[in-house]
Amino acid sequence: MNIREDIFPQIARNSFETVDSIRSLKCLKGVVFPHSAVILFRMANFILSPWIRTHLCTFKMKRGPLDRFFQGQKTLETDSGKSDFNVKKSRIQSQNLQKLLPDVDKENASMDTGRNSHKSPNRFVESLGTLVDELLVDLEPSWKKQLYPMLDQKTLENLAQFVLQERKRKVIFPPEPLVFNAFKKCPFNKVRVVIVGQDPYHGPGQAHGLCFSVPTGVKCPPSLENIFKELETDIPGYRRPAQGNLEHWSEQGVLLLNSVLTVEAHKPASHSNRGWEYFTNEVIKLLNVNCNGIIFLLWGKYAQQKGKDIDRKRHHVLIAAHPSPYSAANGWFGCRHFSKVNDILKSKQEVPINW
Repeated sequence: MNIREDIFPQIARNSFETVDSIRSLKCLKGVVFPHSAVILFRMANFILSPWIRTHLCTFKMKRGPLDRFFQGQKTLETDSGKSDFNVKKSRIQSQNLQKLLPDVDKENASMDTGRNSHKSPNRFVESLGTLVDELLVDLEPSWKKQLYPMLDQKTLENLAQFVLQERKRKVIFPPEPLVFNAFKKCPFNKVRVVIVGQDPYHGPGQAHGLCFSVPTGVKCPPSLENIFKELETDIPGYRRPAQGNLEHWSEQGVLLLNSVLTVEAHKPASHSNRGWEYFTNEVIKLLNVNCNGIIFLLWGKYAQQKGKDIDRKRHHVLIAAHPSPYSAANGWFGCRHFSKVNDILKSKQEVPINW
């Protein structure tokens, strides 16, 4: 029985076509074995097949493509057609092996990429991790693009963990889709004025992501009442609106930025010192460093402390008491910030704010 015509095809079928390539070895050319050799080869198949596959993998890792392991029979026969057939068949076999065996080179490359991913300078531009990305999912894209490279992942992860857990157990304001409403209404490249608040209103239905503002139809809180009173005396012909929604300010380039962006119902300052202050500090830092001529309105000691590092040579900073009833009489009324803002904008040939 000719071993090349009978035994090796049988072994190949039982060995995922790996042993079949041995047919091309010159050392077996013309060899005829007795029938008993068939049994020996079939037994060797079960013993040697794992060894062969293992060494093929090793060869692939150390020496390169499998084509160099299973090279086709070189042209030694007078019939060139048969030689070409053997070469082509050997190439097909090696291609099949490439599919069956693990691509060690690619796996190693992907492992190296994973280990070194933290070295990529663009990593934080794309993501800050699943938890933080979930927290910041509604952050307006232009802000996200600017802020992500600046933000500390660990600090934001702690903040995200806190806020997400709080929402599971308690009533938190504003509603989740409105937490970053100030950024949505006033994209990064549209900012002309920044008003710094403290934390959101903690009453039902009041907070909607804009400092001092309330949704249409909600009664104006005392601080907002005093803002309108100052506007009536500061801007000639000003008519107080029937509602306290200040979205039209944001749409003209006024960033209504609370220092803390969430709060537990009926518990003022309940989310202070959890990480929001860090986030909004980075917002102010971003504007301070990357923009020019922004007008910052700092009402009250808290806001003034938050804006203490603003470059007064690059930006305009206006300071007054907080409009709360507890402090309005001590420097809020008569500050005339709204007319001063428009005077500055006019001096820069910009359209004034329609308060």
